[in-house]
Amino acid sequence: MNQIPKYDPYTGELNPYYEELTGQKNPYEIQQNYQPTFINLDKLIGKVFKYDSKYGVSNWVDIVEDITIKEVYNNEDNTYRLQVCVVSSKSKHNYELDHCIFLK
Repeated sequence: MNQIPKYDPYTGELNPYYEELTGQKNPYEIQQNYQPTFINLDKLIGKVFKYDSKYGVSNWVDIVEDITIKEVYNNEDNTYRLQVCVVSSKSKHNYELDHCIFLK
């Protein structure tokens, strides 16, 4: 059985007939009452953080020196995503933002 595509794989445009054909809302369609959350990443510079890795939360702390954003390619589904990292002031290492714990 063929699945009804949610979007055009070549253009990325949503399928305008998805709801008509399936009787369901397209899950990729942005709802009109959706309010995106914006974060000013510059406010993180100078903040103290720990890192939560697969081995647990670090027992060291460091200070955010800079923010980097890089494009990461996923071979499994041929997509790109943006990875936001904080740059530590001590080691200059990039730590993924979503694994950082910011301290007061």
